[in-house]
Amino acid sequence: MRTRLKPGTIDRARFQRKHPTEGERKLWYKLREFNARGFHFRRQAPFCGYIVDFLEHSSRIVIELDESEHGEALYRPEDEIEDRVIEQEGYRVLRFSNVGAGANLYRALDRIRAELGSRRAA
Repeated sequence: MRTRLKPGTIDRARFQRKHPTEGERKLWYKLREFNARGFHFRRQAPFCGYIVDFLEHSSRIVIELDESEHGEALYRPEDEIEDRVIEQEGYRVLRFSNVGAGANLYRALDRIRAELGSRRAA
């Protein structure tokens, strides 16, 4: 289902692509390696009325990197609503925090790899 974009969404997505967080930059570098396996990740992509950090349409996966403020109780309800809206479209939302750190980045990649494998097999 296509959702009409709010004015300024495209410009905001472009700005976010040009100014990634360190975690987004590191994960994007690794996600591009999946292209050789037939996946195509997009970053800072408008989807379902939101700008999602990473999106892979063929496997129907959305990856969100949460900065520290998303761990606070104030932001959790908004994240849960976003996840429900996206999951209603048949996409799986994977949320990670602080993937800028080495071990966390590789744990996130392992989980993404497993999810890609299970969703492609289905």
